[in-house]
Amino acid sequence: MKNVYFHSFALLLTAVSCWISGAEAVDPEMARARLEKLNSRPRRVIFNNDGCEVASGILKTPSVENFLKLRHTGLLNKHVDVVSYCPVTTGFGNVSYQSRIFNDLTNHPKFADNLRWFYKNGTDPMMESIKFAHANNMESFYSMRMNDCHDCFNGGQNLWPPLKTKRPDLLFSTSSRKPPYGYWSGVDYGKKDIRDLACKIIEEAVDKFPLDGIELDFCRHWCFFKSAAFGDKVSREEINGMTDMIRRMRKACDIAGKKRNRPILLVVRVLDSVEACLAQGLDLETWCREGLIDIAACGSEIRLNQVDFLTGMAKKYPNVKFYAVQTEAQMSGQHPLLKRNNSPLNFRGQAAAAHHAGAAGIYSFNEYTPGAFHARYLGEIGDEKMLMGLNKFYYFSHSYSNAGSFGRNWHLFQKMPSVTPAAPLPLSRKIRKLELYCGKENPGARMMLMLQLRNMDTGNTAVKFNGKVLEKGKMLDGIAVFDVPQDIFKPGYNHAEISAAKSPEPRMLFKGDKLLVHGVNQGAWRRLFGSEGFVSGKSEFISDKAYILCDVTDKAVSNLAHPLETTPDGKLEIAFDAKLGFATAPGASGLRIANGRYTETLWLMENGIKLKNAGFFHPCNIRDRFHNFVLAVEKSIITLKLDGKILFQGKMNVPAANDCEIVEKYSAIKLPWLNNNSIILGSLSPEGRSETAFRNFTLRNEAVSGYLVDGALLVIHKPEDKDLPVALQPELISKLPVPGEKLVTVLTPENHAPWVKIGGQSNLSISRNGFLFNNQLNGPIIKLPLQAKFKMLEAEFEFTALDEKEKSPQLQALVATDAPNSKSFLWGFRFARNTVRFIDDPATAMPKGKNNSCKAKILVDPESGIAEVYAGDDPIPVLRHRALTVNRIPQTISFGDGSVAVKGRTLLKDA
Repeated sequence: MKNVYFHSFALLLTAVSCWISGAEAVDPEMARARLEKLNSRPRRVIFNNDGCEVASGILKTPSVENFLKLRHTGLLNKHVDVVSYCPVTTGFGNVSYQSRIFNDLTNHPKFADNLRWFYKNGTDPMMESIKFAHANNMESFYSMRMNDCHDCFNGGQNLWPPLKTKRPDLLFSTSSRKPPYGYWSGVDYGKKDIRDLACKIIEEAVDKFPLDGIELDFCRHWCFFKSAAFGDKVSREEINGMTDMIRRMRKACDIAGKKRNRPILLVVRVLDSVEACLAQGLDLETWCREGLIDIAACGSEIRLNQVDFLTGMAKKYPNVKFYAVQTEAQMSGQHPLLKRNNSPLNFRGQAAAAHHAGAAGIYSFNEYTPGAFHARYLGEIGDEKMLMGLNKFYYFSHSYSNAGSFGRNWHLFQKMPSVTPAAPLPLSRKIRKLELYCGKENPGARMMLMLQLRNMDTGNTAVKFNGKVLEKGKMLDGIAVFDVPQDIFKPGYNHAEISAAKSPEPRMLFKGDKLLVHGVNQGAWRRLFGSEGFVSGKSEFISDKAYILCDVTDKAVSNLAHPLETTPDGKLEIAFDAKLGFATAPGASGLRIANGRYTETLWLMENGIKLKNAGFFHPCNIRDRFHNFVLAVEKSIITLKLDGKILFQGKMNVPAANDCEIVEKYSAIKLPWLNNNSIILGSLSPEGRSETAFRNFTLRNEAVSGYLVDGALLVIHKPEDKDLPVALQPELISKLPVPGEKLVTVLTPENHAPWVKIGGQSNLSISRNGFLFNNQLNGPIIKLPLQAKFKMLEAEFEFTALDEKEKSPQLQALVATDAPNSKSFLWGFRFARNTVRFIDDPATAMPKGKNNSCKAKILVDPESGIAEVYAGDDPIPVLRHRALTVNRIPQTISFGDGSVAVKGRTLLKDA
């Protein structure tokens, strides 16, 4: 009876709250029915399908069987209890069913045939998804992406809805005026017309389909108001308008549920932060308090809180079930040992932590191949006890970028660390404390803390785990690995303390022998200025082993910037050689340094040097030869040395905010570190022109000894399992071909008949020298079918990348073999002039032979699903990688293009 009284009281409070707010009260009878439905059956895993199999043309031959095979039948015999299918595809205004409200896509040239087939046969993808779910004892939800903006992405323009053409006034902006935070094609929910349309599509959906629930996806994408897109605070009026829209949708679901005598649940996918939701204009707590929603799936590619955030919300709002979201990481530059995408170890770790935190279940987003070998995790993540005995990763971070890049001041909401290749964490002698929230583990596990470090190694890294000093680690494939005794591990919060063991040595930022910035491919040095004054080949170039920076106009600036990541009480030293060509005005050449609080600018002038803020001037000739400059800052005391002699020592006292005109007015890109924690080198004034040569530029920063790029705790229960990173399993594949049955493929132009030539044949020539591929144009491919069964595949070949300036891979080799469960293993290796990579993973050095030619060998073990790449006759592989698991394809080996990532001309020869 306690539960009955409690729920009745909660419903009374809900009614009172709605009455006070002026909204129509939630139907108490339907609220009670929904709560009973929520508690009547477990929903361990909610699986979201986004409908792209129809909308993008992945469905080659339209049929119900083919449609379900792509994204549904792989869910059978898994822990999935709900299929949440999204027929509201890219672009607000499109649906993949016949609708009175939105465009039904039947006039689209690319995939209209698929939809016409469904409509002709009296059905549509949404209805077939519902039938599948109900036939297999699953629930079916209708998922609406509330502001998906892929229609302004490259390749997504074909899904531009008619609504956005007819009513551009409903959009955030235009392609020529992109907002700093939201995508310009987003619709503005501050407009009543948009809120009305969103309500109408939900009203139509609950009337049209026999649904169990409606899902509103507020994480695809994250911006809903034009005000927020342009960096303004969402108004209370806008927040209230969004809440009123949710009330209307709640009412529509309850009316339809009452007619069918079957409640329709209302689900939202939102960010895992009440504050971040409110900044979006989403009043999550009001939605919970008023009983407007039944399930909240919290999380996205931006992870803001540890998973126990759900626990606090569940205690505060017991009428709502809170789910932990798992989704693809979308990170670039992940190390193969720490890769999250398509990794059962990643999803197991997230699920184990969520179960321990008390989440109601797991929500799986953007798993495109539920039947693939790697997706077996869908049959594991719903069972906490099963997970306790499986291998897994617990990562420090799941956000591919810091939250501050998605909304103004969103960095304030980031409670969970953001430690990724896109947002590395600077390390120094100062201890960095990081949290790991973990689940329960069976005894007997081996645990390893794996850290991807930059400019540091295990000899200069001190690590504690839960207060215990870890023994010196070892390097494995570029990753620092530290053993963690299981007796110090605990479910819930674990704490890692990481620091540099010694002070850093000076680090060479550039010598002067090569350019720092190439077009848009910018590294630590950024070209942020000179959008008007920069002239390619004249504003910066290399001459006599020095880096030449030129201000070629008196109307703009041309310079480079580098982050410092220091602190006002820290120590840093900048040293460089410089020779002035000319400077027609003060500030036309020099260096600005900001240390987190204060700033100082060194002017290089024709009659001497000057510290702008300190007012210090030293007459000298710096045009005759290269002179050595040293700027040292310690606790905001700046020291200037010229050719080893101290010229000035004094306190920095000008705040960066008071000396930021050059940053605020002329920088093309606004970065948080640019004004108050950076080096700016080159022109510092739009007035005048200059030319300066720099070389041997070094930085010693006590605040930065190196960087933590990524990190995770690896838990191993079953070392024999094939899901572990391959670098940990050297025993799975031999270093040399094993005796017995194998297949050796040797390419010979004289015997090319067995090779099938496809695509771009005008760009493939065959001669005595070999196969010449021209992948700059329509890339050709040669493909060889493989025999039915073999124990080992050894493919030897020799290639020469002919385009010396082409940095992209110039040759791709694909190998496909049979795998268990009617699947195939697929490996893709891309070779450049002196590197090789697996698909888009980071490149690995590939030594060249004579005449820039590279002799290579690919060794494939179909049983383990692992392949190795060898260079020359070296018995140690340069690269080892596990295969991708795909739907069954013929066994083949192919060379050539096959990807837009492969460019240039390549000569392929027999070994």
